[in-house]
Amino acid sequence: LLLGAASGSVPLVATLGVSLALGIAYSTDHPLLRWKRYPALAAMCILGVRAIIVQLGFFLHIRHSIGAGVGAAAAAGGGLLSGLGGGGLEAAAAALGGPVLFATAFMSFFSVVIALFKDLPDVEGDRVHGVRTLPVRLGVRTVFRICLGLLYTGYVGAIGLGLRFGEGWSGVAFVAGHVALAAALAWRSRAIDLASPSSIASLYMYLWRLFYLEY
Repeated sequence: LLLGAASGSVPLVATLGVSLALGIAYSTDHPLLRWKRYPALAAMCILGVRAIIVQLGFFLHIRHSIGAGVGAAAAAGGGLLSGLGGGGLEAAAAALGGPVLFATAFMSFFSVVIALFKDLPDVEGDRVHGVRTLPVRLGVRTVFRICLGLLYTGYVGAIGLGLRFGEGWSGVAFVAGHVALAAALAWRSRAIDLASPSSIASLYMYLWRLFYLEY
């Protein structure tokens, strides 16, 4: 936050501040906090920070840094708000641009998977303590398949967009990169033992590597 404040970028400070606040709510051991105990609130924190706040906040920060100062970021943010507030989705999309919309959509898929998958290794303990997570309700295998389905949907969508709109070497790298990541996921997920919490936890950590490679 201090570095953000020193940069003079309001979007960066806001992004870091909101992310910090949600991180505290997610992890702090307090009766009203530690939202990670509640599946819906945990998913909201992960999805909100990783998929939405980071993408939009850093986009506006970059606009602030390399554009026409505060005015450029305000114009982009204003275009987004006017689009969502009544100008139509087209106006909001134009204010953001394709790459930001793609990053937000793709990381939304991935964040939902992270939020669901994190409960898979703890299903027995959650069941004993009466924590009704989705794996407890639907079963480990079903939730595992849902997670893989969401990830493959994201990768196939990314590959399709790259083939349709990619240009030059950047388009080739975009498509090839997502093909490689999807293949890595398929290879690694085949080795999982759904009866072993340690095996599930190992794949969960592997998903985080794929997540940051996408960034």
